[in-house]
Amino acid sequence: MFTYFFSQRRNEKALFDVHSVINCTVLEFALENGIHVNVDNYQELERITAIINDQGQTKSSVGIRLKPVLGVGAVKALSTCTADSKFGVQLTDSSKEEIIGWYLDRPWLTAVHIHIGSQSYDCSDLTCGVKCVVDFALEVNGRLGKKQIHTIDIGGGLPANLEDDTTRPSFQDYAETLKKEVPELFPSYGAFKKVITEFGQAFNAKAGWLVSRVEYTKKASDNLKIVLIHFGADMMMRTCYCPNVQKYQRRVEVFSEEGQLKEGERMRYNIAGPLCFSGDVVKRDVLLPTVEEGDYLILHDCGANSLSLFSRHCSRQAPAVLGRHGLDDLKTSRVSLIHLYYFTWKKNELVL
Repeated sequence: MFTYFFSQRRNEKALFDVHSVINCTVLEFALENGIHVNVDNYQELERITAIINDQGQTKSSVGIRLKPVLGVGAVKALSTCTADSKFGVQLTDSSKEEIIGWYLDRPWLTAVHIHIGSQSYDCSDLTCGVKCVVDFALEVNGRLGKKQIHTIDIGGGLPANLEDDTTRPSFQDYAETLKKEVPELFPSYGAFKKVITEFGQAFNAKAGWLVSRVEYTKKASDNLKIVLIHFGADMMMRTCYCPNVQKYQRRVEVFSEEGQLKEGERMRYNIAGPLCFSGDVVKRDVLLPTVEEGDYLILHDCGANSLSLFSRHCSRQAPAVLGRHGLDDLKTSRVSLIHLYYFTWKKNELVL
């Protein structure tokens, strides 16, 4: 559902969507502080009902995560609207009346949520999921004769193109598809007050890349060499652990020690990381110009699902992060050794 961060120094709040198994303590905190909550299942709904009855009211918008069964996308592990998916409440012809009853009995249920999956569906598929929950919300509001459901959380899921530098599909592509197929979602229709989005990879993937100095190269066979670099499955967990899933693969380029893009005749390489297991391979059988000790290897489109999935395997430290704003403002951040072991909360502020 979320992790909550509050800084007294700046009186700021921030939410980070990180998990979907929430205990009563976290639910109570969310409902006391007006944090939006997406309900995953009926047992969780019962807990929330009891908490709100005890508190008397809540400032939070609360909605059910609905799961119309839409089938498997390009990556099954990232497809959440399948019958056996762990997420949400299945929305079918046989279950719809029961779910509508939950809303009729609870006037504080003012939202609905859907997220059909990530990196697996195109704009039309995503729009199909959104239409399911919008139609549901309109039916509930129609039964009640008022706009009880005023917030639609359409999740994320817009895929990032990892094949080249173009951004496709674009947010404009998605918006145009939504406007054509689900006009009720937009302000001009006047059906809802708020639309929440949860875009992650589509926002961030092309904003970052990984670079490592080539530490060593060695011969595996007459037509294959191995390149050893300083990141692997610690940063690219899905890429290394699921090497056959094309959607997890990134583009790679090689630069000389002087920073020049290398070109010329290509040969086969495996690019391996620093961890102590044989599956720690970022790219297999990739054709590259001659790679030499001291070169720099760049993996593109790593602004998402890299540092956020970082693994402590072999007590690895997270790498330095360089951020640029404009042409001159370059900032560096690095996780220190102590962060390998703990983080703590102090006076409502996260101490790292």
